[in-house]
Amino acid sequence: MDTSRYRKKRKPRARSNRIAIWILCLLILASIALGWRVWQGMHAVKPTLYSILISVNDQTQSLLSGEKLTVHPRDRLKILKISTNVPFNI
Repeated sequence: MDTSRYRKKRKPRARSNRIAIWILCLLILASIALGWRVWQGMHAVKPTLYSILISVNDQTQSLLSGEKLTVHPRDRLKILKISTNVPFNI
């Protein structure tokens, strides 16, 4: 009895299946890395202010941690950027 006729022919896997598997693996690794980064940021020792960028009467000034800024009552202040050790500066 010839069994070669009864064997199923193997179809070659499509290239798109392999690409989809690799993309899925990369997405999983990226989400793990992002989750780890957020977890570490949420459980930092204590929040620290590194610097702040302020616009005083349309003139930008950068203040480092511990520096003071003297303003007058009629000055217009605008906070442009804050740099801290908190993730996403939330």
